[in-house]
Amino acid sequence: MKKTNFIDTDNFIKQNFILTEQSKKDFDLIQHMQDVFVGIGEREGWQHNSVGGAPCQMDLRFIYSMVSLVKPKKVIEIGTWSGLSAHVIALAMSRYADDFQIDTCDVANVYQSPEEFKWLGRRINFYNNHSTKFLNNLKDKEYDFIFSDASLTDQDAKLMKKKIISDDKLFFMTHDVYPNKYEKGNQALDILKYSFNNVENFCFIPNKLDVGYNVDGKMINSCTAFLIAEEVYDGIK
Repeated sequence: MKKTNFIDTDNFIKQNFILTEQSKKDFDLIQHMQDVFVGIGEREGWQHNSVGGAPCQMDLRFIYSMVSLVKPKKVIEIGTWSGLSAHVIALAMSRYADDFQIDTCDVANVYQSPEEFKWLGRRINFYNNHSTKFLNNLKDKEYDFIFSDASLTDQDAKLMKKKIISDDKLFFMTHDVYPNKYEKGNQALDILKYSFNNVENFCFIPNKLDVGYNVDGKMINSCTAFLIAEEVYDGIK
C-alpha cells in the first residue's frame, strides 16, 4: 500500500472545470433551487440556518463542478437533510447521463423533492436511516462517488472500507471537516485519515480556504476534504 497523497485544491476547479453556457445556466438554477429549499424550510419550520442545513452556494457550485468532472453514474450521499445537495448532484449528472442513481440517507426526515425539480428527484432514493444502518444494508460495491455531509463514525469508516471501497474507481467527497471533533459532532479529520490513509489509489485533498460554523454560530476553522481515486484524478487534470 502506498502513502496517501496530498493535493492542493485551491485552484483545482479553475484549472480543470470549463465554464460553459450550460453550466452558467445551471449555476443560476442552483441559486433558484437554494431559494426554493430555504422557502420550504421556513414554511415547514425545520430550517436552522440561512441555507436550510445545506452547503452554501459556492459549495454547491463546487459540488456540481466536481461531479461534472468525475462523471459518476451511481452516487451515495450521507446526510441528505432537505435534499438540496442531492438535487444539485442530480443536476450535474443529468448533463452527461440518462441513467444514473443517487442513494441518500439521513436520520432527519425532512427530505423534499419540489414539483419543479421532480425530473431530478425521480433519480434520488431517500432512506430515513442512520448512516451506519444505511451502509450496513448496502448490497453491492457499484457506487463510484460518495458525498458525505454528516458526522461520520469509526463504524461508518469500517463499513465504507468493507462494503464500498473495492477498486480505484471511487471518488469520495466530504463537506464540513474540522481538524478536531467538537461537542456537537462533525466529520473529524482523524476519522477520514483512519478510513483512507494508506489506501492504495486514493488521495486526500484538503481545501484550506473553507470556514465553518457550529450549531451555536461560533466560527471554527475547517477544511473541505476530498478523497479521489488517482486514476480518476489523472483522467481529469
